[in-house]
Amino acid sequence: MGLVDGADGGAGGGRVRVEGNLDRGCDASPSDARRIRRYIGYLLSPTKKRPYISQWGDDIARVGLVGEHVVVSLLERGQDPMDAIDRTIVSILQDNGRTSNADLARHLEMAPSAVHARVRKLEETGVIQAYPARVNPESLNLGLLAFVFVGVSEFGQMKSGEHLAAIPQVLEVHHVAGEDSWLVKVRARNPAALGRLLNETIGTIENVTSTRTTIVLDSVKESMRLPVPDGDT
Repeated sequence: MGLVDGADGGAGGGRVRVEGNLDRGCDASPSDARRIRRYIGYLLSPTKKRPYISQWGDDIARVGLVGEHVVVSLLERGQDPMDAIDRTIVSILQDNGRTSNADLARHLEMAPSAVHARVRKLEETGVIQAYPARVNPESLNLGLLAFVFVGVSEFGQMKSGEHLAAIPQVLEVHHVAGEDSWLVKVRARNPAALGRLLNETIGTIENVTSTRTTIVLDSVKESMRLPVPDGDT
């Protein structure tokens, strides 16, 4: 770790603390090092004040302002860019996407502004992609859940996937290995409605050759919540 001046003509002649060797450490290539140095110079501009994560190839650099210094941390190849606080935020928001910033701050014992910056970073870097409402399917008369294996001819497989994804009753479309091409999760009002969906919609898609359907009798667990590993996992 060391201090370097200005970093490629950064405004204000600020100082930069680099945690790791830009040229040799953490498997950073010379071109990665040059990009990081250019970004440091950009960040030294007085108009750039917020923390930022950017990725070049397989190397990730955490860049942020601490007082009048820019701090750059090069993460080891494959290292999780989220710290323990980020993982706690992700875990809480997966349980309840409507958790307020104030409640997060109280739970984490942090300033609300610092928590807001972390949530925004998680959103901007694509860790948090959306905050969807989970609706009871029974309330929409879509209580029947089924999984459908869809066989497709050799030609036009990906196009058939796009057609499947456009059907409102289709919740998930997965390209799978094996005898069939697609595994589709669907919901319908009742068996008759499912039959019409299979015969009149899915079965009429060009290149679809077969469907095999499994109707769900009961669901023990149905969740989009992802396990959030600790930093050592």
